[in-house]
Amino acid sequence: MHALFQAAALHAFPNPERIGCPGRTILEEIAGLPWPSQHPAYEHVKTCSPCLREMLELRAARVRASKKAIQRRVLWLAGLAAALLLCALGLFLLRGRKPSFEELARAAVAHGSGNLSADPFIAVVDYQALNVERGHQPAASGEVMLARSTRGIWILLGPASSSGQYVIELRNPKLGNVSAQYAGTASKPAKSAADFPVILRANVDLSRVPSGRYILAWDRTGSPDWDYEAVRVK
Repeated sequence: MHALFQAAALHAFPNPERIGCPGRTILEEIAGLPWPSQHPAYEHVKTCSPCLREMLELRAARVRASKKAIQRRVLWLAGLAAALLLCALGLFLLRGRKPSFEELARAAVAHGSGNLSADPFIAVVDYQALNVERGHQPAASGEVMLARSTRGIWILLGPASSSGQYVIELRNPKLGNVSAQYAGTASKPAKSAADFPVILRANVDLSRVPSGRYILAWDRTGSPDWDYEAVRVK
């Protein structure tokens, strides 16, 4: 019913000379009110077809602008949510991704002896840097610390060292026995420089090895020569 009266009023009160019209600024004020009838100038507007038409057009423009603003805000929030989701997913994948051998190898060479920060379960023994004479048992000074949580030992050999299968032993110098023995594999990362060390890797379990000083010994399978390094399990 209101729409019918409004449609009729758009033609019922012609005012081509716009006599007594309040002007566009006032019409914009009326158009912005939830109840236009509350504005004092509405008494003129409802009996002036040109003013009523202009006010309704301004009101419709406000509605369209408001809808567009809401749509833009929704799109912005959706884009922000998608970006945050991608960031969270990226962080999750990065944290869940295990570093490659090449990445860990370069980290090991840069880090030197000790447990890797990139993978704290890997203990590095930088044999080439320690410069221990081949085939001689080293003194306890300069020993490498091995945490009992260590699950992998990486021994950095010289660049010219042989690749292939090795035997690694953890020897107790006091008792003169072998406390643990592991199988290892020596190789270089793909596309590494000629002076990059050969890395001897072995999975180990030191959780049951008593704390103390040991001799870490390794030998290429089938070779009579052993290399040694002093270590301490703690």
